[in-house]
Amino acid sequence: MITSQLIAFTGLVTVLTMIPGATTMLVISSVVSSGQRTGFVVIMGGNVGVFVHAILFALGLTVLLVRSAAAFQAVRLVGAGYIVFLGGRSIWRALRTKPRALAELISPPRAAETQTQRQSFVDGMVTVILSPEAAMFYLATLPQFIQPGESILLQSLFLATLHALVRLAWYSLLGVCVEKAVAILRRPRARQGLELFSGAALVLFGARMVVARR
Repeated sequence: MITSQLIAFTGLVTVLTMIPGATTMLVISSVVSSGQRTGFVVIMGGNVGVFVHAILFALGLTVLLVRSAAAFQAVRLVGAGYIVFLGGRSIWRALRTKPRALAELISPPRAAETQTQRQSFVDGMVTVILSPEAAMFYLATLPQFIQPGESILLQSLFLATLHALVRLAWYSLLGVCVEKAVAILRRPRARQGLELFSGAALVLFGARMVVARR
């Protein structure tokens, strides 16, 4: 693959990744409520979703999804509902937990931490898989970087790897910054405020997906 094309693709996914979205708020919420490690698990789950979209594109299933108004609408509504659920869960967790107890959630028992990380991985993965924007991005963008005569699947997976690396770098940096900010504030209510903010943002992102036109 031509180097200039790789640079262009990397630059494009970098810009798109840096635009605040559902994954951004999900990482913030996860770091605030359960620590940086859980935020990293969310990122890795989302990266699995990236590879799923690459495979769907290579197999031609993304085209079928976009061409079917009913299927596209169903995926969009399910994805929006899931994001709203995640946002509502964050808001509920912040409101029902006392500020001091919220701060103590950063160091949960090992069994609870394992369960939280499993759920966080699923949350990150499902958020990306059910994202209509991700499907449209791969359908509209990848053909411009696919070289004829070579395996579409392998090229798609290679481009997805670049995308995943960009996501890993950016969201990991975001997680570090959020963790540092919370540590500097050292106020349980600050954690609660960030949890409420990220939850409300997720609800708004989900609501926007519901009303958005194809």
